[in-house]
Amino acid sequence: MTQQLRGVSVYRVRNDRCESAAASKDAVRRLLRGAFDGETYAGIIPSSKYRLGLAVTTRRTRERDWLTVMRPAFAASLPRHATSTVSGVLLVRPPTAARPSFVLAFGARRYLLDPDAVDADFGLRVALNAISGANPRAAEWAPDRIRSVDAKRVGGNTFLTRRQSRRRVALEDFEIDLQRDLVRSVSGVPVDEDWGTRISGSDACRLTRAVSLDSLAQICEELEETYRSDAYRARFSWLDHVRHVTDEGTQERLDGAVVRALKMRRQPTASSANLEAAPPDLLDWDNIEAFALDARPEQTSGDLTLDWLTAALRDAGILSALSIGQLKKHTVAATLNDGEPQRWSVFRCLSGQIELDGETYLLDAGQYYRVDTSYLGELDAFVRSLARSALSFPLWERNPTSASGRPEREDSYNVRAAQAIGRAIVLDRQLVSVASRTGPVEICDILTAAGDIAHVKKAAGSSVLSHLFPQGPVSADLLLNNTAFRDGAQARVAQAIRNHSRLPPADATALGGLFATHVNPSALRVVYVIGIDKAGRPLEAALPFFSKVNLRAHAERIRSMGFGVECAVVGRQSAKPVPRRRRAKGVP
Repeated sequence: MTQQLRGVSVYRVRNDRCESAAASKDAVRRLLRGAFDGETYAGIIPSSKYRLGLAVTTRRTRERDWLTVMRPAFAASLPRHATSTVSGVLLVRPPTAARPSFVLAFGARRYLLDPDAVDADFGLRVALNAISGANPRAAEWAPDRIRSVDAKRVGGNTFLTRRQSRRRVALEDFEIDLQRDLVRSVSGVPVDEDWGTRISGSDACRLTRAVSLDSLAQICEELEETYRSDAYRARFSWLDHVRHVTDEGTQERLDGAVVRALKMRRQPTASSANLEAAPPDLLDWDNIEAFALDARPEQTSGDLTLDWLTAALRDAGILSALSIGQLKKHTVAATLNDGEPQRWSVFRCLSGQIELDGETYLLDAGQYYRVDTSYLGELDAFVRSLARSALSFPLWERNPTSASGRPEREDSYNVRAAQAIGRAIVLDRQLVSVASRTGPVEICDILTAAGDIAHVKKAAGSSVLSHLFPQGPVSADLLLNNTAFRDGAQARVAQAIRNHSRLPPADATALGGLFATHVNPSALRVVYVIGIDKAGRPLEAALPFFSKVNLRAHAERIRSMGFGVECAVVGRQSAKPVPRRRRAKGVP
């Protein structure tokens, strides 16, 4: 009886990582990560002439911490309980170089396979095509085929989510925001039952169908045919909003931009890359103890942030002469309270946006993606369509107490802006607590008698704007639907009116009536006030890509509640050059 496997993960090998003339034993070694201490073997499938390369290793894991802690209480009666795991990587090579090679991974595959050796999103595309079917436009096609979705939201804050359903449902039922989220993995039911009862895809394609040695060549050919299909576009066209970068020249130039951005960490405005750092995979945070850089293991952190990472690279003597090779060589480990550490290259922990030759690129989990120009144009058009506030916000001045000429503090600017606008009060840091929120919520920064609810930030970076844009819909929703918040907001407004000695009575009455008994959203406008480095620069040119995506999502939510949405772009005075101190004569 032919032996069969189920639950097999298949990757597509990048063309530059598998030379057709190389021996199979050598070829499979080129796909492995770091030093390999196992054995390699060569084989062949007689029926198809497909060549095989197999790498097998045995890892002995340390004893669980809880056993080590308990052992003294049991003296010699408690034996050691370390275990061993066997992992393998099988390279499947077609008889001709014109066809791609594939890799099957078994066991703890993430410790063996080099993620740079395989095509990103291969499995995701195969799964979406299999779920769409050969004729996705057919009227009988049913959308309720998805069981699980992994998504990542990259920006000032990176969010990774996994959503599962007890039953097959449509993708929309997972409430994934396809405007803001990158779908990283999908599991669902294929149209063609030959694929099995379920198919899952990310970088790898996970098959539930039976796989035997004799059927392996045919399965690889079917995977390649499905990968090259564009059937997914009829149902899942959002996949093409960002496309994987395969051109080596472009990748090298993007590598250079990332390295320069990390070296110029103290001068973000001089860099063409806007980067963040975070674990690239979903983690069990209950089991995470700390993060550590391999070159600086004593410098641990409870969170993986770009500030900590660049500090560790600097303290290890790496940052000043940083290269892309070092970013891929050095690793970050998440040490666990119980179990083996999880490790990633520093490069895979980086994410963000890069501008190159007028194009917008994204970096995520060690892969570059190009943003589709039509999609980017759609975002820019939306940002341009937002009404510009008629309020006269003043220029953001330099902080007179700052020797380096940094911009003035936001609280100082809000006071000055309210005075310049007139008919306005400052509600900056006026917080209201309600039972439906875990923390207090700020009403806004500036409120005008005409009904402008202004939220103000002095920077246009993703990390800052990721806090600004959600403030609009959160505050608007609570004002409209939460009586306790509205009462608290009314009390803060009344106090601000009493503190404003020069406010005309008519303006005080108008301000006092905005949230008095109910809120009329059609009479109110949420205004985003953004201080940028150059006055007169268009907002769509100043905002990073993910900030545009977030602005559209939050603005549409505000509009759905009946409020108006406007923007105000405020220029900032350039930093005053710091004069060099002249040394006295004779002083070295």
